[in-house]
Amino acid sequence: MRFWGRVSALLVARLQSVFQNRIKFKTLSLEQYYQQDFEGLDLIITTFELQSTRLPVIKVNPLLSAQDIDTIREIIADLPIARSADQSVDHQQKIASIQQCSQQMLGILNNLVFAHIDPDASVEDMIGEASVLALGNQSMIEEALKKREEIGSLFMDELHFGLLHATSEGVKSAQAQFIWPKEGKFTKYPKIEAVVVLLLPKAHAMYEQKLLSLITINMMESTELKQAVLAQEERRIVSVLSNLYLEMLQTESFA
Repeated sequence: MRFWGRVSALLVARLQSVFQNRIKFKTLSLEQYYQQDFEGLDLIITTFELQSTRLPVIKVNPLLSAQDIDTIREIIADLPIARSADQSVDHQQKIASIQQCSQQMLGILNNLVFAHIDPDASVEDMIGEASVLALGNQSMIEEALKKREEIGSLFMDELHFGLLHATSEGVKSAQAQFIWPKEGKFTKYPKIEAVVVLLLPKAHAMYEQKLLSLITINMMESTELKQAVLAQEERRIVSVLSNLYLEMLQTESFA
């Protein structure tokens, strides 16, 4: 089952956490949406008001409320399951998908960025720093991060971390950064202990978004990855994230 959602990384992570392998995710641009490019889709989930289509459309809260979850479950239960006859996937294609996913995992792990910045930094300063640290076109990355931040901040005091993320033509592959204050705490955000930056290419490969979302999912709960990030333990972050990716390779259907 596939659906499209013009959603934040936080919402995608929440959806994956709740529904796991029951649904497959596919993201489209607004241009594709208005062109009615819905091949292989069953359901549209969005945080925006959208014009009606031939597919069911659910508008949800960006943080995904309990009522949103119940609504999605009800609609999924009523959808035809004919498309799940993906079971006869060609073995060679499955091997190719595993290889592609593995390469994307290695790309993220090999390019992880760890940085300590001025504790007096504002969100704008952090975006500037992240753009310099990223692999790609600095100005395009900075513009994309600013535009996403304008939609709504994801600096979550209750979770003790901030999330900066964007999809940009300025990057060629998925990237992750972990940013901390050089000393003490961020003076403007005293409850924020770390900032996670996730960058995704506009034309991203099949599993890149899911691999970045796995980081977000683990930052939302008291997981080993989150503990390592808040403790600023760089080697442990690499180790834990590597284990998470290996577990994904073992459990992912690659259908």
